[in-house]
Amino acid sequence: MNYSINIGFTVDNKYVKYLAVTIISILKNSNNSEEFNFYILNDGNITQKNKSLLNKLKRIKHFNIKWVTVNTNDYVDQGTNLREDITITTNYRFSLASVLPDIEKIIFLDADLIVQGSLSALWQLDIANYYMACCPWLVEVQDREYNRKLDIPDEYLYTNTGVMLVNLNKWREDNVEKEFFINAKKYRSVCKFLDQDVLNITLYKNIYYLNQKWNFRPSIWFNLAYYKNNEYKEAFDNPQIIHWADPIKPWQKDTVKYFNVYRNYAKLTSFFKEIYKDIETEKRKIFISKLFSIKNNYKNNVKSHKIITVLGIKFKIRQNNVNNKNDKILPVLPRLEVHVVDHCNLNCKGCTHYCNVANEKFIKIEDYVKDLEEISKKLDFQEIKIMGGEPLLHKEIHKFIRETRRIFPTKRIVFISNCLLLDTASEEFWDAMRDTNTFFNLTKYPVTNNKFTHYLDLIVSKNVLLGNIHVANEFWLIHNPNGNSNPQEMYQKCEEAYCRQLRDGKLYICPDACYMDYYNAYFNKNIPVDKGIDIYSHNSYELYNYLTTPKETCKFCTYKKIVPWEQSQKKYDEWNAIEELQVDISNT
Repeated sequence: MNYSINIGFTVDNKYVKYLAVTIISILKNSNNSEEFNFYILNDGNITQKNKSLLNKLKRIKHFNIKWVTVNTNDYVDQGTNLREDITITTNYRFSLASVLPDIEKIIFLDADLIVQGSLSALWQLDIANYYMACCPWLVEVQDREYNRKLDIPDEYLYTNTGVMLVNLNKWREDNVEKEFFINAKKYRSVCKFLDQDVLNITLYKNIYYLNQKWNFRPSIWFNLAYYKNNEYKEAFDNPQIIHWADPIKPWQKDTVKYFNVYRNYAKLTSFFKEIYKDIETEKRKIFISKLFSIKNNYKNNVKSHKIITVLGIKFKIRQNNVNNKNDKILPVLPRLEVHVVDHCNLNCKGCTHYCNVANEKFIKIEDYVKDLEEISKKLDFQEIKIMGGEPLLHKEIHKFIRETRRIFPTKRIVFISNCLLLDTASEEFWDAMRDTNTFFNLTKYPVTNNKFTHYLDLIVSKNVLLGNIHVANEFWLIHNPNGNSNPQEMYQKCEEAYCRQLRDGKLYICPDACYMDYYNAYFNKNIPVDKGIDIYSHNSYELYNYLTTPKETCKFCTYKKIVPWEQSQKKYDEWNAIEELQVDISNT
């Protein structure tokens, strides 16, 4: 049986293009029983062209749309929000009950979000005794002092109103619209987000608190509070609505979390080019600057060296006096990865470093220091990663961390671990991490879910810098067993091409090239193994050129295939992203 869902928005003409992305995400993720009535509250200045383009979305699924003009004079004296990305238009939601007199209930959404699943469960919630249903601000980061400025008692939670299920009948019965306008004037001197604050001030006693999955804000992706209870974990693992509530939106920066998810929905609209016009212009500027530029680099507010880019190749003049004829120019690469052990205490299917089939191997600290000192004379890396395998297996890991900082005193150093041995880590390790300002990047695997909060708390309690958190619910398979890929194409599109490896005095372009010998030995295969380039017998430019050109190994890579993380059964085809061709030898 079909049923109708009422959904409301407030937008101006400039925001219609983003509204289109939100609506198409709703349509694409709806079930067959859902029918939609969209109510767009606006100032009356939406162009006919934009209305027509929005109507084109009916090719995905039919819907009803009504453009509701709000009396803007009611909002003239309200003031504005503190953030430039929040306009007076957002306040039009105060008038929902009066401008939609025949509507009993409505889902209200901001237009800087996408819907990832059916809205039926949200729509069918019984909120007869509540003014609305919203997601609270995270309890762990709740600003109680700000609540008190808004006269909201401590026992109530402040909510984000970018996603609301609204009981319009109750709004009308209690005439809360009048209270909205009174409170807007009364509290505007202390409000950060006028519309949201006023809704909370007026309605806090009767708000139904939604599960966080209905309003997942990527801005709190790395907030430790997010891992502290099951509700947050559910939202993290399966967000039903992704809401970019921060000033930086997914149409402004491609570094914003879930950028590609948003972009994929935007592609389905007629506004795609317009949405990404600014970001594409900025990319072109960046591309040109990468081809040729000269930049001063500063240390402690003193100019220490220049970085010169010519046709995309970076060179660094290392000494403080940039006019000195003895200055040494070094090519610059993004990062260097170094195993301190090759084996691992985790058994991941399709491990791109082949740690689950690697021999047990502990790098000697004297060999590590010798290689790093040599490479520091010939190449400049922006980041050094100490990893494995599992680096905590090495009993002298603290020495590797300290020596890395000694050799690279100003670089970003990152330590990467699965944390399984973190409870037994020595104080020497923690001291080394603190003293060297090394970042701790940790990976969250399904097998570590139960203790992940504990690991985070432990790192923070040790006053160690917390870096990136990688959630490994999925693995990428990139292996082409047939060896018939185009090396140049694979190299250009490879996400591991920036992961240069240092191993036994040689450099390799990626983990596959570096550790493929373990795969060959374990499964008795003969995939061509990259021999690497010796760092002692080659100069800077020979090393750089080698690391920036495709290798024979690239033929055995292909476009990544995403699969759920699993324990390895140590079968050779676990790494394959495509099927292996069977050779017919019957006629040979």
